Amino acid sequence: MSVTLSTVDAVGVQRLEDSKGGSRVVEYEKDDPEAPAVVQQLMNLRLDFHSPAARTKKAVICDTIGNQAIHTYIFCSGLQLTNRRTGADILRGTPFRFAPLSFGAWKVLAGLKPPMASAARFCSAIPLEEMEVFSEELKSFLEGSDERELRGVFVSLTLEQTLQNRDPEYYETHGDRAKPAKSTVVATLAPWYAGDLRSNVLGRQLATFNAAPPSHKTESLPLGTMMSGIREFADGSGLFSVDLAATWPERMEQSASGVRQFSTYGLGEMSFRYGDDLRDEFFNITVNEAVAPLDSVFARGSLFDCFLSKGQVAKLKDEAIRVYLGEDLLFRETDYYITSDTKGLFGEAGEAPQAGYRVYDAQREPCILRILQRGQPVIRPIDVHMGVYRAPGTGNNPLGPVDRQEVLTLKDGDAVPLVNNALRPEDTGIYYFAYDGQYADNRIPPFAIARKGYTIQDTSAFVTLNVVNNKDYSRYLSSANWNRSPPTWEVVYQEVFKLYHILFPAMGKVIPFEQGVYEDPYVREQVVALTDPALWNRVTYMPPNRILSKSQRELILAWSAYVQQRDNPNSDYPT
Repeated sequence: MSVTLSTVDAVGVQRLEDSKGGSRVVEYEKDDPEAPAVVQQLMNLRLDFHSPAARTKKAVICDTIGNQAIHTYIFCSGLQLTNRRTGADILRGTPFRFAPLSFGAWKVLAGLKPPMASAARFCSAIPLEEMEVFSEELKSFLEGSDERELRGVFVSLTLEQTLQNRDPEYYETHGDRAKPAKSTVVATLAPWYAGDLRSNVLGRQLATFNAAPPSHKTESLPLGTMMSGIREFADGSGLFSVDLAATWPERMEQSASGVRQFSTYGLGEMSFRYGDDLRDEFFNITVNEAVAPLDSVFARGSLFDCFLSKGQVAKLKDEAIRVYLGEDLLFRETDYYITSDTKGLFGEAGEAPQAGYRVYDAQREPCILRILQRGQPVIRPIDVHMGVYRAPGTGNNPLGPVDRQEVLTLKDGDAVPLVNNALRPEDTGIYYFAYDGQYADNRIPPFAIARKGYTIQDTSAFVTLNVVNNKDYSRYLSSANWNRSPPTWEVVYQEVFKLYHILFPAMGKVIPFEQGVYEDPYVREQVVALTDPALWNRVTYMPPNRILSKSQRELILAWSAYVQQRDNPNSDYPT
């Protein structure tokens, strides 16, 4: 489905500055009279999608596996930052595919229920070589954050506070009038350096699956996973940062007139420690509207920082981070952080997994796992248990246990083929990775664990694979086959377009799935052009869910050539 941005304006700027007492993070909010001139200029910026070829400012959001809301991605042909006052573009470029960094099923703890109560933080980098416009002012500002060479801009989009008309009888009373869901978008822009991932981040993961729910809550407090990281300075001190984009709890209240108001949920004080005693605390965050109003949290991009002494940095190199709420353990750092920059994979039946998968564009690449311990790459191989959840025919989540489990010996940066055979459609599924000892008896649990407040989706340690079937259409393609039949509209509709007619009924409203319409020369040429694999990473590519197989593409080309020859007998029919 298509996505548009509406008035995503700058409301806060953070920068790392040097002072007499050492480095410090300075936060500026909108209309801050103390902000430097460059910060005041940045406050005038507006973020939007950009796609001049399609004459639209839209993106496409889809699931890797069509009926599974497990790994969703966003394709857009461009992003731009525009000065609202002057109309000048400050940044315009093409990002990689956006992929989800973190997910929280219960971002809104009161007033909404999943899925509308959930949140997801999508990330992607815009490399310098893909930028048409990059102002010197913005570049200089970003370069001032670090001595490393700037490679681009890293963008995140957190979607939350989703409101949608879910009345099943809506279309009976409103006809074909669209009813788009609306979400709040919290966007952040940061420098992107060599070694950084394209649509993910490396750091230290704080998860809930080893922690007990707060005793004063009913049943559980299902907060999503948090990502954190430590930047060490030359003198041994450091900066601790934690990302609460999908975790910061909210409540929604609705007035009698229907006006909805969101605010910070009164959770209390989160205590970050390198041990289990209060004396081990190195940071705390008060979570309530009075101290941390929601607008202020958004202005900082839901990122919280604190400086660490040399001794604290040394402690945290060896100890797992714990997060307490009173006497209750909310989060504990995982022994290993396992993730991938190639989470959403597409393959075709008959291909060898060693040939790689489509991830960001039409080029194949291997599935690479990143494995870190206390924020550092694991250079000695460890045992990793891979569990495979086959994608069910219906429903959002696999309901049962893993269908297959095996032990792999891996280190950071190793490629994982996922399967040991030529790819098959039945290999479509979720591939989950757990370190040795993560679960009792190394028995990987069901995908969704009831009453535990989390799912496998929260851990980030998974990839999804969609294997598209390749059917034999040779009788339509080659004159060498005596049984060859002409690739007529009826054939291409049944084999290709019928599925899109079912999955994307809105397409049929714009361009009816009828022979006379699709065999019009202009429409036919557009179908051929927009199914070209070269456009795979663009918003204009058809179909938007990226499940067009090589054999289906060949059938489309044969159909187009057949119609061209039929209507223009002097043209040659390909053999």
